Amino acid sequence: RHTCSHCDWSSDVCSSALRLAKAVEDENVFAHWLLESSRLDGNTLKALTGPDGVPEGLGRSVRFVDSPLPSHAEFFGQRSRIEISANIANLDLPKGQLTLEAWVSIGKLMQWGGIVGALQDNGTYEKGWLLGYRNDRFCFAINTAGHKSLTYLTADRALELGRWYHVAGVYDGTVQRLYVDGELVAESTEQKDRKSTRLNSSHSESS
Repeated sequence: RHTCSHCDWSSDVCSSALRLAKAVEDENVFAHWLLESSRLDGNTLKALTGPDGVPEGLGRSVRFVDSPLPSHAEFFGQRSRIEISANIANLDLPKGQLTLEAWVSIGKLMQWGGIVGALQDNGTYEKGWLLGYRNDRFCFAINTAGHKSLTYLTADRALELGRWYHVAGVYDGTVQRLYVDGELVAESTEQKDRKSTRLNSSHSESS
């Protein structure tokens, strides 16, 4: 079971809730999704706040499950995801500060697994941001204006398959931090932008 955010990545995860914020205060939350069957309206996942999403492969590679609790969505296969927008220009995404958080359970380890992100990575061309995991470690990646590549933070400990975790990535314009179950597990100032704190974002999907 996989909660995948980037269309080219795959894994096996389930997720119950996702939130994307411009800052930590509730009034600045850009989007908040509960991945529950009660939030479905046809093929649309209705957001609590922000834009709705469209599950790709609903009932096949994306399944909403009420039992066992908590209610959650399961993602199977390489292209399973919930897409928020095919055109990032339609979204007023955070540009200076960013908080990403999610409740997730990983069912299968993958080299690259996404939870939520707006990302383009073509080798030497990297931009955007991502909360996900690499093999058995949660990760948080961002790229800001003036930088050519993403900085990946990786947790200092391995995750356990089938266990639920609260994972959060925070960037305040200077420091990039990764939290697992409320504990700081990695941080960096590599993406401190001397000219601007505008985040480079490109492709936007969530799941």
